[in-house]
Amino acid sequence: FTSSKQITFTGNQDSIVQDVHSGWADVGFIRTDMIERSVANNITKWEYFRVLGSIEDPEFPFAHSTPYTPEWPLSSFAHVPPE
Repeated sequence: FTSSKQITFTGNQDSIVQDVHSGWADVGFIRTDMIERSVANNITKWEYFRVLGSIEDPEFPFAHSTPYTPEWPLSSFAHVPPE
Protein backbone atom coordinates (compact mmCIF):
# COMPACT_ATOMS: atom_id res chain seq x y z
CA PHE A 1 0.00 0.00 0.00
CA THR A 2 2.93 2.34 -0.42
CA SER A 3 1.28 4.25 -3.28
CA SER A 4 -2.01 4.84 -1.45
CA LYS A 5 -2.54 8.08 0.40
CA GLN A 6 -5.30 6.64 2.55
CA ILE A 7 -7.18 3.38 3.05
CA THR A 8 -10.59 3.51 4.71
CA PHE A 9 -12.72 0.61 5.90
CA THR A 10 -16.37 1.64 6.03
CA GLY A 11 -17.92 -1.64 7.12
CA ASN A 12 -20.94 -0.74 4.99
CA GLN A 13 -21.23 -1.64 1.33
CA ASP A 14 -23.85 1.02 0.59
CA SER A 15 -21.37 3.62 1.89
CA ILE A 16 -18.70 2.30 -0.45
CA VAL A 17 -20.98 2.76 -3.46
CA GLN A 18 -21.89 6.29 -2.31
CA ASP A 19 -18.23 7.20 -1.64
CA VAL A 20 -17.12 6.15 -5.13
CA HIS A 21 -20.16 7.83 -6.71
CA SER A 22 -19.42 11.12 -4.96
CA GLY A 23 -15.70 11.01 -5.74
CA TRP A 24 -14.68 10.74 -2.07
CA ALA A 25 -13.12 7.35 -2.86
CA ASP A 26 -11.29 6.33 -6.03
CA VAL A 27 -11.84 2.58 -5.57
CA GLY A 28 -14.22 0.38 -3.61
CA PHE A 29 -14.56 -3.34 -3.03
CA ILE A 30 -18.19 -4.48 -2.88
CA ARG A 31 -20.23 -7.62 -3.23
CA THR A 32 -21.82 -8.61 -6.50
CA ASP A 33 -25.07 -6.74 -7.30
CA MET A 34 -24.44 -3.68 -5.11
CA ILE A 35 -24.11 -1.30 -8.07
CA GLU A 36 -27.08 -2.83 -9.90
CA ARG A 37 -29.19 -2.52 -6.74
CA SER A 38 -28.19 1.13 -6.26
CA VAL A 39 -28.97 1.90 -9.91
CA ALA A 40 -32.38 0.18 -9.64
CA ASN A 41 -33.18 2.28 -6.57
CA ASN A 42 -32.16 5.50 -8.37
CA ILE A 43 -29.32 6.08 -5.92
CA THR A 44 -26.62 6.21 -8.59
CA LYS A 45 -25.94 5.57 -12.28
CA TRP A 46 -23.62 3.06 -13.95
CA GLU A 47 -21.70 5.90 -15.62
CA TYR A 48 -19.94 6.60 -12.28
CA PHE A 49 -18.46 3.10 -12.11
CA ARG A 50 -16.13 0.74 -13.92
CA VAL A 51 -15.59 -2.87 -12.88
CA LEU A 52 -11.87 -3.57 -12.99
CA GLY A 53 -11.01 -6.93 -14.52
CA SER A 54 -14.65 -7.60 -15.39
CA ILE A 55 -15.56 -11.21 -16.16
CA GLU A 56 -18.14 -11.62 -18.93
CA ASP A 57 -20.67 -14.38 -18.27
CA PRO A 58 -24.00 -14.48 -20.13
CA GLU A 59 -25.40 -16.86 -17.50
CA PHE A 60 -24.76 -14.50 -14.57
CA PRO A 61 -26.73 -11.23 -14.52
CA PHE A 62 -24.38 -9.05 -12.44
CA ALA A 63 -21.03 -7.40 -13.12
CA HIS A 64 -18.19 -9.13 -11.30
CA SER A 65 -14.42 -9.43 -11.32
CA THR A 66 -13.79 -12.56 -9.27
CA PRO A 67 -14.81 -16.19 -9.61
CA TYR A 68 -18.04 -17.23 -7.96
CA THR A 69 -17.73 -17.58 -4.20
CA PRO A 70 -20.59 -18.32 -1.82
CA GLU A 71 -21.58 -15.22 0.14
CA TRP A 72 -22.01 -17.23 3.33
CA PRO A 73 -19.42 -20.01 3.28
CA LEU A 74 -19.75 -22.59 6.03
CA SER A 75 -16.95 -24.41 7.76
CA SER A 76 -16.50 -26.64 10.76
CA PHE A 77 -13.88 -28.35 12.83
CA ALA A 78 -12.79 -31.79 11.65
CA HIS A 79 -14.49 -33.48 14.64
CA VAL A 80 -17.97 -32.15 13.71
CA PRO A 81 -20.04 -34.79 11.86
CA PRO A 82 -21.13 -33.76 8.33
CA GLU A 83 -24.80 -34.20 9.17
